[in-house]
Amino acid sequence: MPLYRFLCVAILLLTIPTTAPAYPSDSYTGLIETVETGGQFVLSGKRLRLWGIDAPDADQACLDSERQAQRCGLMARLALDLLTTGRRLDCRTVEPGPGSGAADAAPARCTVEGYDLNGRMVLIGYAFDRPESGGLYAAVEAQARERRTGMWGGVFVPPAVWRDKRLGRR
Repeated sequence: MPLYRFLCVAILLLTIPTTAPAYPSDSYTGLIETVETGGQFVLSGKRLRLWGIDAPDADQACLDSERQAQRCGLMARLALDLLTTGRRLDCRTVEPGPGSGAADAAPARCTVEGYDLNGRMVLIGYAFDRPESGGLYAAVEAQARERRTGMWGGVFVPPAVWRDKRLGRR
């Protein structure tokens, strides 16, 4: 009899419908049409932003390891371009959180050839973990910082702070 009860409960649990996500998730697949910044691009006619990370805006500058000015925003854009040119992306939109970035770009998690593109941008030092990710990319960011890759090799203002100062919010 206990086995019968167990099976009944198991079947009951398996037939209970799970709740659907509050935000409809859309999928976009193909080659990037335009890379706009180190974290934003157009894929299949849709403007997407890499969710959970913050890359510098195209015109953000920073200093390299020798304290020479460098266009880190441009470098981030070129890095994203190099990681994706000629490669098929698979992106799935996610629910935008508070302060999640550009309203006209849907936040998305993307893979390229099986790897997490969002995390790869953080690993190479041209994007940073964003609070909306819940720390998903924090360990990867720590690796980039320790290895001094990308922007971590020099001096920079975090993109969110740079953006706020530029817009007069800080």
